[in-house]
Amino acid sequence: MKTFTTLLLALFAAWPVQAQAQDVDVQVERQRIGAERAAADAAFEAREKACYGKFGVNDCLDAARRRRNEAVADLRRQEVALNDAERKRRAAERLQDIDARAAAQRQQQAAERRQRALVAQQEREARAVQKAGKRP
Repeated sequence: MKTFTTLLLALFAAWPVQAQAQDVDVQVERQRIGAERAAADAAFEAREKACYGKFGVNDCLDAARRRRNEAVADLRRQEVALNDAERKRRAAERLQDIDARAAAQRQQQAAERRQRALVAQQEREARAVQKAGKRP
């Protein structure tokens, strides 16, 4: 039992560190996606500029747009997945917080019920003693 308690304390102590590490990972991933998006836009601008020097400008521009759209769509999918994971992590944290508050509230309510039950039992015992004293 003691090792279980120690394990639980270690897990709770490590939890904030893990959450901070996840936040850093998310920030790094967002920066990577932003950098890749900026690189895709820069590549598009370079291709677009090159297209204006060619004879078939419209076909060249369409191809450049398609390449940029494919790159940006993939980055957008990654960003959506990252947002979903982050949203789920925050929701899980909120649920844990709510559960912790609810547990404290349940403990307080249980203590109040025990106190009321104790008072009620003492009152019943006092009435029983009083009835016993009145009988001849």
